[in-house]
Amino acid sequence: MKQQQNPTTASNEANEANEAADSVRFWGVRGSIPSPGPHTAQVGGNTSCVEVNLAGERVIIDGGSGLRQLGTAHGALPLDAHLLFSHLHWDHIQGVPFCGPLYNPRSRVRMLGPADLHAALAKQMSGPTFPVSLEVMGARLSFEPIRPGATLRIGAITVRTAPLSHPGGAIGYRLEHAGRAVVYASDTEHPEHGLDAALLELAANADVLIYDAQYTPEEYPQRVGWGHSTWLKGCELAEAARARALVLFHHDPTRDDDAVAAIEATARARFAGARAAREGLVLTLDTRGEAKGSAGAAMTRGDAARDGVHL
Repeated sequence: MKQQQNPTTASNEANEANEAADSVRFWGVRGSIPSPGPHTAQVGGNTSCVEVNLAGERVIIDGGSGLRQLGTAHGALPLDAHLLFSHLHWDHIQGVPFCGPLYNPRSRVRMLGPADLHAALAKQMSGPTFPVSLEVMGARLSFEPIRPGATLRIGAITVRTAPLSHPGGAIGYRLEHAGRAVVYASDTEHPEHGLDAALLELAANADVLIYDAQYTPEEYPQRVGWGHSTWLKGCELAEAARARALVLFHHDPTRDDDAVAAIEATARARFAGARAAREGLVLTLDTRGEAKGSAGAAMTRGDAARDGVHL
């Protein structure tokens, strides 16, 4: 099993080496608002940010506060990446102003997402609430709109999209290359009956399905219409889609480490390939070996960062 360093302390050399492997790396796993503190230290408190290294391309999905962590780990190296935004709620863009490599004039970042992406990022970085404008960033930035349902290319990667059920709308992403697929479906609410047909198609036979599991089934009835789902619906979707691994994501900010671990254990009893997202978790796609650890054991943030998980 390959050894993976903790991404918050990785050197530039290790960072470059890890890019060679097809992998999914979690930098921020919370929803709504960052939730730092001793009771969330194992799972992590940063908001949504996932890095996918596939076919030699670096694709970052969402720019929550986890994007700052990514930038810090990247160090002084220029960043050459594609940054996909699911939508423009604050917890998915708030890390952009604090991502160091975006101020590096040698960085090149292609930003893709909703039509008003540039306007939203510029507004976030404006007075009186923020002293540095988007134009001050030294990186070469480009902005491209994505229509939910469209298909596009990032190098050799095929990116398919689907609309998600969320206030104001959101975009789900499927990244495919050489028979492998990673699906990101955060900030989505399941239908009252059955499964979302478009999302089911997007998730079909995915190697990794990252799914919004902010609420428990018991909490959900009081939160209908809020645009989020549950671990149980994630398991049902993963089963129906024949996904290999389900990663429960966008944890509620009130959920402490013990509560996340309990949800993970319950979900694994329903779908053996389920696990909770944790900052530092790395899923490696370059082997078909089994994941480290027993199907029912909770994986700590440190375990995941140190050992990686192979799919």
